[in-house]
Amino acid sequence: SSARADDEKRPAILEIDLYIEAGHLTGDITTRGVFSERIIGTVQSGLPSVVELFYHLMESDGGTLTNGVETFSLGYDVWEDVYPVSSQDSSLVLPSLEAMRSMIEKLEGILLLPIDGMQPNPRHV
Repeated sequence: SSARADDEKRPAILEIDLYIEAGHLTGDITTRGVFSERIIGTVQSGLPSVVELFYHLMESDGGTLTNGVETFSLGYDVWEDVYPVSSQDSSLVLPSLEAMRSMIEKLEGILLLPIDGMQPNPRHV
C-alpha cells in the first residue's frame, strides 16, 4: 500500500476570493498545509525553500481559461534574524517565521488572467 497523508495533512485550497483589479482577474487564496513541517525545518536551518502554487482556471463548460504557477522562494537570514520572501515580481523581508507562514497560507493579490482574455458566456448575459 502507498504511504499517503490523510486529508487533514495534505495541502489544500480552502477559499478563493476573486475580483477585478488593474485589468486582471485577481485572487486572494487561503490554503492549509502548504507551509509544512518540512518547509519550516528547511527555512529554520538557513537553507532556502520554494513553495509553488499551480493553478488551472476553467470555464463552467470545461474549457480552459489559463494555467499558471506562482513561485515563492523562502529563506532565513541568520545574521539579521529576518525571513526574506521573493516571488517572480517582488521581494520582501518578514520579521518572523509566523509572519512568513501567514503570508504563504493567505496569498493576496495573485494576478490570474487579464480580463480582456475572458469571454462573456452568452448563456449568462
